[in-house]
Amino acid sequence: MFDQIERHHLIKAVELLRAEGIPRSNNSHTYAVRFEEDLFPPPLLVKTAHEIATGTIFYGRVAGGKNTPCFAVIKRHGFEIVRLDDFGKGMQPLSEEGFDLELDLELTLMKRWEETSFGSEFNAPVRQFQSDTGPIDLLAKAKDGNSFLILELKRDKATDKALGQLQRYMGYAVKNLCFRGQSVRGVIVAQRPDQALENALLVNPMIELWLVQSKPFKLTRFWS
Repeated sequence: MFDQIERHHLIKAVELLRAEGIPRSNNSHTYAVRFEEDLFPPPLLVKTAHEIATGTIFYGRVAGGKNTPCFAVIKRHGFEIVRLDDFGKGMQPLSEEGFDLELDLELTLMKRWEETSFGSEFNAPVRQFQSDTGPIDLLAKAKDGNSFLILELKRDKATDKALGQLQRYMGYAVKNLCFRGQSVRGVIVAQRPDQALENALLVNPMIELWLVQSKPFKLTRFWS
């Protein structure tokens, strides 16, 4: 059933799910695919990879579990399948709590901008601003015109990869948007950081991390 899926299709599926998020209805409660530091529901990952490989929508149900075609294609391409009960509460599958999608977080920040600590200093941001290194989640210009604010959003856990993404966007802004002494402020917004990000922030004082809570909505500065 999944013979057309190659490893690069699964990697693209991982990237897509990271970008779009995982609906709670697709959460896995027993097994997950561990890729780097994230966990993904095996059936949804394979379904997404199949759609990428074939260019068509997969309407059927993908069954997960031992001895299924789903698990076979994941293992064939060298991905690790783990039991979720082997992890503590800190390693739950994506979308277990909080925002279902990064888009939800993005739109919430847009809607409630004036309630945030950024709203008094910066104008309402632009969503998905296109840079030469990818789309910037939120880009805002200071009301006094002297600086820009770039927000990199992670609806769940943020890793040190978010730091690299944000630095690339900040560099783009310095090169292409700033003039006459304008500066760039970079912020990562997530529910929680991993240890690697906490360590990296210690030597990156220009980058801020703000923790977001969905219900009730709240942004809190994280001090490492």
